[in-house]
Amino acid sequence: MSFTNWLDADAGMRLAADFEGPAAVIIKHTNPCGFAIAEDVCRAYELAFECDPRAAYGDVVAVNRPMEEHLARLLAKTFLNVLVGPAAEADVGPELRESLRLLVVDRPAAPGELDVRSIDGGLLLQSRDRLPPPREPASVMTRLQPSGEQWRQLLTAWRVARHVKSNAVVIVRDSMAVGVGAGQMSRIEAAELAISRAGSRAVGAVAASDGLIPFADVIEALAEAGVGAVIQPGGSLGDHDVAAAADQSGLSMVSAAERHFRH
Repeated sequence: MSFTNWLDADAGMRLAADFEGPAAVIIKHTNPCGFAIAEDVCRAYELAFECDPRAAYGDVVAVNRPMEEHLARLLAKTFLNVLVGPAAEADVGPELRESLRLLVVDRPAAPGELDVRSIDGGLLLQSRDRLPPPREPASVMTRLQPSGEQWRQLLTAWRVARHVKSNAVVIVRDSMAVGVGAGQMSRIEAAELAISRAGSRAVGAVAASDGLIPFADVIEALAEAGVGAVIQPGGSLGDHDVAAAADQSGLSMVSAAERHFRH
């Protein structure tokens, strides 16, 4: 296990543990390049792999259910570095590639843990980003209200976005990440990257922006791609103009009233 293997395994474990349903995560350089919830983790992994098959090479896979033989056979089709989950059945090992490390982590991260980072001459400490809030604290910023299914997908996208390095835009459809724009220098570039990854799958999907959307360009790009609803922190001086652009584009937009900003 290398330094980066451990960091990626931790990032994957934390994201998978955020969801109650069977979830699978594919992590590359501490960012998810694939995520899905499904009826079981094998199907979740297949859907997560579809998010970005080109990036899913030499990666870390994390699941939130016991790892078993069928999953191991699926993973054997691709070169991967680490598989991490809360438990492993006895028949998993023989099905795995020799190069794939198997980690069993049965302790989900506590929300009150400190996030510790080193800088030249010292350490920075802060509380970890807490779990996203339920629907009630969020408010709709547009005339168009999200449908019940859009609300469910928006909250999934918002929860995934907290695990993506800022600037981040995540596009989700049917409880599957179809486009992830991570670590970009501008929010519009993050949106453009997520849109390019999603392609036609953006039609009817929802999007989450980890930080506030300051300008209408992000909304216009998402709407042109076919995204139907957006969740963002809100709080920008340009909120009125951004909401007006969403109204004009036929989007519903939700303010989460807090932001993620993973560095």
